[in-house]
Amino acid sequence: LSSMGALIGQVDRLTTQVSSDGKTPVLLGGEHTISIGAVSALARRYPDIAVLYLDAHGDLRDEYMGTRWGHASVARRLMEVCPVAHAGVRSLSADEQRLISEANLPVHLWPSDAPLDEYAEKLIGDLPPTIYISIDLDVLDPSIMAAVGTPEPGGMLWHDLIQILRHVCEAKRVVGFDLVELSPAEGPEACAYTAAKLAYKLMGYVSTLCPS
Repeated sequence: LSSMGALIGQVDRLTTQVSSDGKTPVLLGGEHTISIGAVSALARRYPDIAVLYLDAHGDLRDEYMGTRWGHASVARRLMEVCPVAHAGVRSLSADEQRLISEANLPVHLWPSDAPLDEYAEKLIGDLPPTIYISIDLDVLDPSIMAAVGTPEPGGMLWHDLIQILRHVCEAKRVVGFDLVELSPAEGPEACAYTAAKLAYKLMGYVSTLCPS
């Protein structure tokens, strides 16, 4: 916990510095827990912020394998900072499903019966004007993104994710984002390129589409 706390604190400080300079912080990982430091920093600057959390998993466990600060608890820790809306979810534990039902959390499962534009509009409706976007690459289907620690079949394809992000960026002010859980050794080299292209596309959407 002490080393993880130090990491989260360092990410918090660096995010604060970048944001204070009038720039948009972009984090690339690695471990999903980096999101906690970034969102904590931005929540002080933007009190009404929420997180759009794109992930195959709920990450809503209060504790997993003896820690409250691992990848399976990131969304739960973020909810202690600000609201979180999930998208792309297709794997939940029984406890996570119970929490979602009892707290009426905005968790949008995948695949959706609704058309993609309608799926995006429902997400947009669950978010305030100012948001942070956290993308776990396992939200994508393993057929195009095998290089993750916990791949899950039945995920989004490239154009699904890009279209959702475009809709969101046209509607919301994005003040930061992260792209996490890339594990290059677990998949072909093309996965690293896909991750880089996704970061590049989202930077372009944030800088050109988002309302000021």
